[in-house]
Amino acid sequence: MSLKRISPPRSQIWDRASSYGAGRNHGNVTSPTKALVAVSICLGLAVVWFMVTQGSGWRLICLRYPLPVENDPMEHPVSVLQVHGNRLTLEDGRSLTLSAPFSEQHIEHVKEILADSRNQVQLERLETPHHPNEFLVYVRSPSRRLACGTPYAGYRVTIPVFPVRIPRYDLTPKWLARPATDRFGLGQR
Repeated sequence: MSLKRISPPRSQIWDRASSYGAGRNHGNVTSPTKALVAVSICLGLAVVWFMVTQGSGWRLICLRYPLPVENDPMEHPVSVLQVHGNRLTLEDGRSLTLSAPFSEQHIEHVKEILADSRNQVQLERLETPHHPNEFLVYVRSPSRRLACGTPYAGYRVTIPVFPVRIPRYDLTPKWLARPATDRFGLGQR
């Protein structure tokens, strides 16, 4: 009598082999491992998002950094030829008298401010009943946006990824001025 070996059909053998993890031997990842990786990535992104957006008022990570950009804020500059007392003589022939009386020390300070502004000013005519025929004199000055107290100062960690362009110069109103008059009360040009 011969003994016959009884074996299950081949389809059952293949199903048993794949259920015992034969797929892992070929580099496939099972679904519980995929879920664990997905959850850990989501939690990591949530923590980073929380730290970047200052959750609960904490200022931990900043991804922006200030980038100073050269600029010229004056749209219609007028060169100042001479400063004599509190009178400014402009390139176009006009003469303006600064409204406040200045001492000699203040006049030197006015000259320093004008030198920092490349001896150029910008004028804006005031159209108010309290200041008829007066000008607001603007000068070019360094931007104060990079001083202490800016939004970039309070973070624990700054990772410079996104630049925020900040103009290097601003227009600053400095003085009120009127067209200068001569001794006889006639306006000069």
